[in-house]
Amino acid sequence: MAFRGFALATIGLVATAHAQVSTQCQGDVCYSLSIPQTSSSSNSRDIYFRIAAPKDYQWVALGQGSEMDGAQMFVMYQSANGQNVTVSPRNGEGHNTPEYNGNSQLTLLEGSGVLADKMVANVRCSNCSSWRGGNMDFSSSAASWIYANKFGYPIQSDDLNAGIQQHGNAYGTWSWDFATARGSNSVNPFLETSVITPSIINKSKSRNTVLVAHGGMASLAFLVVFPIGGILVRVANFSGLVWVHAGLQMLAWLIYLVAFGMGVWLATNTDDIKKAHPVIGIALFLVLLVQPALGWMHHKMFNEKRTRTAWSWTHIGIGRLAILVGMINGGLGLQLAGDTEKKHVVPYAIVAVVFGLAYIGAIVWGELKRRRNRPNEQYKLQGDELHSMN
Repeated sequence: MAFRGFALATIGLVATAHAQVSTQCQGDVCYSLSIPQTSSSSNSRDIYFRIAAPKDYQWVALGQGSEMDGAQMFVMYQSANGQNVTVSPRNGEGHNTPEYNGNSQLTLLEGSGVLADKMVANVRCSNCSSWRGGNMDFSSSAASWIYANKFGYPIQSDDLNAGIQQHGNAYGTWSWDFATARGSNSVNPFLETSVITPSIINKSKSRNTVLVAHGGMASLAFLVVFPIGGILVRVANFSGLVWVHAGLQMLAWLIYLVAFGMGVWLATNTDDIKKAHPVIGIALFLVLLVQPALGWMHHKMFNEKRTRTAWSWTHIGIGRLAILVGMINGGLGLQLAGDTEKKHVVPYAIVAVVFGLAYIGAIVWGELKRRRNRPNEQYKLQGDELHSMN
């Protein structure tokens, strides 16, 4: 979980107060706090906090402290049945993944769960004034809190020690003004407070739709259409095969072009643009931009020379490498999206292995066949041309 490098600013945070509840929102994730007067005066009794976010997040966290090291954190994610939420108390030590803290006294209150398009945790904490590594004085005017969240496939686990990806999409800190949170005597102050606005829900639904579409289209291109085009040109033999090959590769390229645009939008909005999956995706896009021109030059020069040239080897090498790297990058995309429960990883891996092995097998078979036919190469332009493509 990334609680690193906090600035003492509230960039992106919007604060509101209602019925002795103070709310801080970072984007489409909101955190609320209520401090009963008795807890404020004694600094030893219950406090109440709420975490509310669209259900499309893998996890969302709130923490006490000014940085990850020494902080007490509360990580919310969907429960195993997808209808409730799990709130895992964890302690931060150094910059390692926070460890589960079994000493925290937390109670989930009414109003918690996965409600429509959002997940909400209304929590009573009975010992939040001190923890291993720190303390917080609720009678003071303010104190530092931290937040983090990770967008992606929901964890959906009842395990309080469930594994989470270490780095979040958004993280930071703010100084929470306790004056606006102090004074309520309600045993569940959040039942009177709105949780999340429809515009926030719609924003998250749109982002999740783009995520699914991006993954589906990129997988279709690199797992199915690109490999089929490469396999056919090596194992099939019919008039016009070279144009079928070119048509399939252009179709896959156009599918990937759309997926690429959605991927850049997602990576920019979730601050993942510098991570391995989007970086490799951008590199693939740039390389594939020149493939159609290289294929045309390969075809032209082969017609003239009746043998492979530098254009041929460049086109073939880029095509083979791009397809295999694209398959691998899809797996990295699932990892980045946080598919910790392997719901999409397993089917993706099965299809990737089947088509990957078929593609590699077709390459080997095609090269062996080409070697056998080499003595007659100059008299078999059409056949050799087909088996030298991509």
